[in-house]
Amino acid sequence: ARMRGLDDRLLVSSEEPLKGFIPLLVATPYRLVLRGARIEGVVTSSDVHKLPVRLLAFALVTHLEMTMADLILKRTDGNKWTKHLNRTRHNKVKQKFQQLRRQHYDPPLIEVTEFCDKRDVLIRMGVDSTSRRDFKRIEQLRNSVAHAATYAQNAEQLSEFVQLLALAEEWIEQLSQDATVATVRVSQSQQLTRPRTLDGHMVSDGDPSVDSL
Repeated sequence: ARMRGLDDRLLVSSEEPLKGFIPLLVATPYRLVLRGARIEGVVTSSDVHKLPVRLLAFALVTHLEMTMADLILKRTDGNKWTKHLNRTRHNKVKQKFQQLRRQHYDPPLIEVTEFCDKRDVLIRMGVDSTSRRDFKRIEQLRNSVAHAATYAQNAEQLSEFVQLLALAEEWIEQLSQDATVATVRVSQSQQLTRPRTLDGHMVSDGDPSVDSL
């Protein structure tokens, strides 16, 4: 049998950020890991279930949820956004909030909502009509990651996983821009820039690398 020569499609630096590397596994399901000039291991598509990738995915979805909450607050006065919740969800949020108050916690009401609540509020506030489908797909990924379930057992699921990570980033960018516009409308004197780090910002330079797998 003819041996396949090494080329760039089979190699990856141990310092390559995971967020940039994971999509490469869709085309080539394994890579040899280089540290300097030495081959020190191999990563495969099954490694996307390891903790570093799960943490990356969860951080990205959490960032999206925080951005959703930020936009809701900037588009409404006080807690008027609760009118967009159905009665069942409104009651659950209220009960959870009251329970926390009895325990001497006093969080903003938006913080006791779940991802699905923020999704529904934004949809009823008139966010892009494609958001319902996209947010439901992202929420399913969030649940799989949070509950240690598998989410990329084959090539098709891996491709879907990569698409959902990219989709979450797209919505973070879009909602961040919408929040900026909403803030400017309230106060023309305040100039905001789009977020870039985890505390309300884009995950980028601090991403874990291939070396963490």
